[in-house]
Amino acid sequence: MNQVSGGTWVGVWNVINDYMEELENACVTVKLTDQEHRKYRYRPKLLSLDIYGNAELYFVILLLNHIIDMKEFDMQSIKMIDKNTMNSLMTQIFNSERKAIASYNAKDQII
Repeated sequence: MNQVSGGTWVGVWNVINDYMEELENACVTVKLTDQEHRKYRYRPKLLSLDIYGNAELYFVILLLNHIIDMKEFDMQSIKMIDKNTMNSLMTQIFNSERKAIASYNAKDQII
């Protein structure tokens, strides 16, 4: 369960949550310059796009930094995973969870 702004509790779980220990072990703390901080403040999707080439990995950045709302993304020191390690970890996670993901996606198909 995650608490969102305003105190509302929402049940959200992603397969990535099962691999947080591995992700946290791979992360390093990056200190942004003042210019980078201004560029990425409240814009984790832009940071994700610039670093990983994929804006959708922004939620991993948020998880690594223990925040759930883009409005909280206002730090100059950020926990990140380098691009090659992120690609490797995401591939490993996908390969490990391939059957579960396919089963979940099959439930949503309209026949």
